Amino acid sequence: MSSISVSGSWWRSGQGFERGVDDVPRGYRIIEVRGGRIGHRYVSSCESKVDRQGEFVGIDSPITRSKHNPFVFNCYDAPARSLAEVRIDSGLWTPMQVYAEKGGYVKMQMPHHFVRHADTTALEAGTHSVTAHVTWPDRTIVPETTSFTIST
Repeated sequence: MSSISVSGSWWRSGQGFERGVDDVPRGYRIIEVRGGRIGHRYVSSCESKVDRQGEFVGIDSPITRSKHNPFVFNCYDAPARSLAEVRIDSGLWTPMQVYAEKGGYVKMQMPHHFVRHADTTALEAGTHSVTAHVTWPDRTIVPETTSFTIST
């Protein structure tokens, strides 16, 4: 089954991303039925050079230190009732909340968008890592790590 996102405002271009003609990630969905259980997951297509299961949004430019920096993670195709946690560098894992988009023409709460407002005031200027860990109801685990920069 072919699957492509309809929320193009979430998708960003940049290093490591290859987009379809409408600027959304290329990929497909694998659906598996076993007894009464139906599972599914998003897979980047063979045309894509990306093997990601999600992406952080809004941290591709340097960010300033703040007590409430938002780290927003879009876990591709995560089903409702998924749980997410995040950590910066090798810090403690902290839970993320389901995120409601605040812009555009709708305010939507999607089960695969998560946010954690983190205190980054103690971080030194330079490059850091942020890792999301999303557990789906069927116990599928989706980890994703990327880097971000704290401005001087």
